[in-house]
Amino acid sequence: MSFGYSVSDFLYLIQLTDRLRKRFVQAPEEFIAISNAITSLSNVLQDVGTTTRTVELTEWQKSALALNISGCNSALDRLSKIADENSCLKVTASHSLRDWPIRALRRVRLDGNEIHNICSHIEFQVSTLNCFLVSLNNKVSHSATTGIRKLQDDVDNTQTEIKALSSSIDGVRSGVNSVQAGVGTTQADVSKTLKGMDRLQTSLDEVRISIQKQNEQENIRQNRDEEEAILHWLSQIDFADQQTDLLRRREPGTGEWLLTSSKYRSWIKSRRQTLFCPGVPGAGKSMIASIVIDDLSKTFRHDNSVAVAYLFYNFRCMHEQQPEDLLASLVKQILHDWPVPAEVKDLFKVHKPRRTRPSLNEISSVLSSICALFTHVFIVVDALDECQREHREKFLSEIFNLQKTKPLNLFATSRMIPEIESFFDDSEQLEVRATVDDVHKYLNTRISHLPTFIRGIRDEIKTEICKAVDGIFLLAQLYVNSLEGKRSIKAVRGALNNLRTGCSAYDTIYSSALQRIEDQVKDARELAKQVISWITWSRRPISMTELQHALGIELGSPSLDEDNLPDVDYMVSVCAGLVTVDHESRVIRLVHYTAQEYLERSWEPQAAKFEADMSATCITLLSFDYFKSGICKTDRGFEERLQAYPFYDYSARNWGNHARAGEVLDDVVFCFLRDKAKVEAAGQALAVSYEVRSQDVRGTTTGIHLAAHFGLTEAVRVFLEDGWPPDAMDGYSRTPLSWAVREGHEDVAKLLLESGVDASSRDYLGRTPLCYASRGGFKAIVEKLLEKEVDADAKDNLGRSPLSWAAENGHGGGHIDVVDVLLRAGVSPDLVDKRGESPLACAVSRRNEGLVRLLLKGGANPNFRYGDGRTGLSHAAGEGNNSIVGLLLGADKIDPNLKNPDGQGPLSCAAEAGHSSVVALLLDHPGVAPNAEDADGWTPLMAAADEGHEATVAVLLAKDGVDVNRKNIWNQTPLSRAARNGHANVVKMLLGKEEIEVDSADTSGWTPLIQAARHGHSSTIGELLKTSGVNILHADTAGRTALSWAAGQGYEALVECLLWQPAAGLVSLDYQDKAGRTPLSWAAGNGYEAAVRVLLHAGAIVASVDCCGRAPLAFAALNGHCAVVRLLLEAGAALDACHGLNGWTALQLATLQAHREVELLLQAHGALSEGTDFFGLELLYRSGSVPIGRAIDGIVEAVR
Repeated sequence: MSFGYSVSDFLYLIQLTDRLRKRFVQAPEEFIAISNAITSLSNVLQDVGTTTRTVELTEWQKSALALNISGCNSALDRLSKIADENSCLKVTASHSLRDWPIRALRRVRLDGNEIHNICSHIEFQVSTLNCFLVSLNNKVSHSATTGIRKLQDDVDNTQTEIKALSSSIDGVRSGVNSVQAGVGTTQADVSKTLKGMDRLQTSLDEVRISIQKQNEQENIRQNRDEEEAILHWLSQIDFADQQTDLLRRREPGTGEWLLTSSKYRSWIKSRRQTLFCPGVPGAGKSMIASIVIDDLSKTFRHDNSVAVAYLFYNFRCMHEQQPEDLLASLVKQILHDWPVPAEVKDLFKVHKPRRTRPSLNEISSVLSSICALFTHVFIVVDALDECQREHREKFLSEIFNLQKTKPLNLFATSRMIPEIESFFDDSEQLEVRATVDDVHKYLNTRISHLPTFIRGIRDEIKTEICKAVDGIFLLAQLYVNSLEGKRSIKAVRGALNNLRTGCSAYDTIYSSALQRIEDQVKDARELAKQVISWITWSRRPISMTELQHALGIELGSPSLDEDNLPDVDYMVSVCAGLVTVDHESRVIRLVHYTAQEYLERSWEPQAAKFEADMSATCITLLSFDYFKSGICKTDRGFEERLQAYPFYDYSARNWGNHARAGEVLDDVVFCFLRDKAKVEAAGQALAVSYEVRSQDVRGTTTGIHLAAHFGLTEAVRVFLEDGWPPDAMDGYSRTPLSWAVREGHEDVAKLLLESGVDASSRDYLGRTPLCYASRGGFKAIVEKLLEKEVDADAKDNLGRSPLSWAAENGHGGGHIDVVDVLLRAGVSPDLVDKRGESPLACAVSRRNEGLVRLLLKGGANPNFRYGDGRTGLSHAAGEGNNSIVGLLLGADKIDPNLKNPDGQGPLSCAAEAGHSSVVALLLDHPGVAPNAEDADGWTPLMAAADEGHEATVAVLLAKDGVDVNRKNIWNQTPLSRAARNGHANVVKMLLGKEEIEVDSADTSGWTPLIQAARHGHSSTIGELLKTSGVNILHADTAGRTALSWAAGQGYEALVECLLWQPAAGLVSLDYQDKAGRTPLSWAAGNGYEAAVRVLLHAGAIVASVDCCGRAPLAFAALNGHCAVVRLLLEAGAALDACHGLNGWTALQLATLQAHREVELLLQAHGALSEGTDFFGLELLYRSGSVPIGRAIDGIVEAVR
């Protein structure tokens, strides 16, 4: 395209130049020349444009300008085309974890000649335009001169007229004088007013600043409140109280044996390591976990690059401690005192309005992103044995997969259970056992609280108990507690002689404690049994206040008599040491999990009675007259209700569970369920959670809804017989069937289905009973619903089908059975939800091998993609899941080379992550392309070499057809990437291939040797230099050799190594790059004293100058490197030589940059303090004689 001169063409050229300038402004360093040329062209075009707007061009000038425009356009068109062909979307991560796509220039694949031609063409046009601009400026100057002369004539004529008017002005002057007096008065008034306005403006400015500060503080407070609300929504699980209670009970100095052990010290210093600490019941595992948490917190208290998080499993909190909930708790802990990242805010925005919770995959993704921000993430998990099996497997699977790619260290404790220990076969293990020293420290403190006569045999007690406990800390506690009731020394010694060892001693100890309870007076005995039964059979941990109120409720009473509340200390004292209170959380509990197990066994015949009594207590509370008002309309009202009745929340959530276990429903239950207001009040308490506020709870919950929720089949039957509508909907459009199905109550669901309910009803989330049954993994209920011919593919508001829900939550055997039932019912296996995920995608994300196998067998598409475009096979390969990769590869229609949006295929994903076994599995598949390139031309071998995955590289090199010299778009090879990152062993493996190109240069001219030298990888340099034929003198596009780079980066060991090579010699030692700089010049300019010393010792020429006439001494003085200046002077550098285009001496350069130390050093060596530079400017450089500012001003003026 050619330009004819016009304003629009000229403006287009300026815009095109500006766009290209911006595109090249952050281009790689080898394109600085192009960037500079475009900038010069942009500047001169702006100047020409400004000038042409004030000057009318002649026809000749228009023709000349048209030719210039045409020439500029041809060069810019070429450059624009290259930039378009070689541009891509790069992704950069901000501090807040947001990923924004930006337009970035790929490294353009041009040789040096083409770069030079483009630059020359542009520079020629710049020169021509400059000449054109000079001619225009001359024309402007001539026109201005002519105008000035004409103006002078006009001025002369005007002066004559002024003289004629002068006499008239004298007459006017007298009048003006009289006016001036009045003006003076007015000016004073105006001045006064202006001063007042100034004062007012000052006050207004102060008010504005104050308001601005208040607004800023308010914004900060609002942001903080918003983030706290988000974190509170994310997780309400808080283990801080438990940690505080454990540390409070810790005896000072105990547990040090673990903190000083070699395995613990190694674990704390390593990355991606696991330390598993099993132990027998009562060995002190929870205390050890607490000690580790405390040690980590103190060790890394001031290190923001390290995060610490922890979990305490509790068998009583199984429903609250789901894998998703615990991972969310870890996220919340890690983000303590950190800004909430965008990913978490996005989850909040998506799920909060819908009243849904993030999936396990979403939480895992967020946790992975957050862990990447830290150098170490320590996670401590206690009591894995108290977690449900399926939840434990799911949680550990997530943690171990996260550990593969993130700097995560795991510390875990558990009982010695083979099933749990199998998870840690490849991990370091350290058994938890109470040491004799720890037991002594504990006993010393406890014995001091015993009666005086017992303390007299302190040593005897310690000796006997230490022999009996045999590493079980709990036994020491129980044994010393058993001595409290002894009346004589003889009784104490008798007890000591009967001490049993090992875990079998627990039954004896607990039996003895129960006997002591039986020996108490009746009231104390009954109270102790009530306390212990409530703690043992409660559905969650209960606080001291809750239990106090529960025991104070009188059955059948319409209100609570606070005078009937038992004393807290008395409640604990009557339980014979079986009960303790955590001071921080105020939770009352049994002394150990072993006590729970013993009581469940020994009191099993009475369990149903206990449950019935507990149900009756809860129902009595829920039936108090106080609750006849129904639901609370405000959050504040609901909070006041909970404060007035602390046991209300527990009663509303668990009365039905106790009633179901109690087996018999009495009239009190039916009376409560028929009371509409009290049922709605209980339903509000049941519905409130961290997703639903109390004032948002919708009413219309009925007794049949609650009966269905708790699985009270008999109550539902009675209500149906009484004519209650079976399809009654609550405030969320849920029927009793949905309530029953959500909780997996098969008998209630069957009863309702037989009554003719609508089996396809939808609630406010669009979910059918089949969705809930599939989500819960309730196979029998799913089969019953399918018999009613419901729509098995019905999607909810999130686009999820029953099959999707089953796959999403498929961590247990029930979900696999449900998937099997649904597939046999003919559901579509490839329906995608609004996230773009199919059931198979959910199963692969959750690494559920059984579900993946079942779905593939049911016809699911193995080439599915996630919502972000990633393929399932790439995802599984990148996570190193051999089993699932094998299943997907075995599918008939699998495409093993299907790529992600970034061009990466499954093999590249596995290679980049270092999963060598998955790489081997993929390479064994006949359809896999071993040299498949991504969007940037990276092959699997290059990805593995770049990351230094030696095993993966070995697997790839063993495969026939793998191209070891394949280049990416920047002409980099696997060898150059490995050399750049210092992976010496990988370099050695690649050099072992006969066809390797050891001197292959990328677009910057950097060979593997130069890459290693640039980054200081000495071991890599050593491997490369062992190879025959490596060109040590190769220069890159800037003319720099490996020696030049090593010297410029200050790697003196590499400099010495390269100088000793036979091919080096003086040619390499003083080799000048395209700027004329030698290795010595680079080392001196950057201040690397050791490298300068090595080069001078080798004989480097100290007087060599670059293209601008600057010697090494000039660079060292200019940059203030005093030690290097001293070395150069000692080596004979010319003290008063003139450097650069300005002709300044080293002393002048040092003084201009205010390097006082260098200045004094040069003067001490006799540097001249007076002289002239190439401009002929005389400067005084004696210390303090001429201020540096005046010196610079003088130079600037001389340049002008």
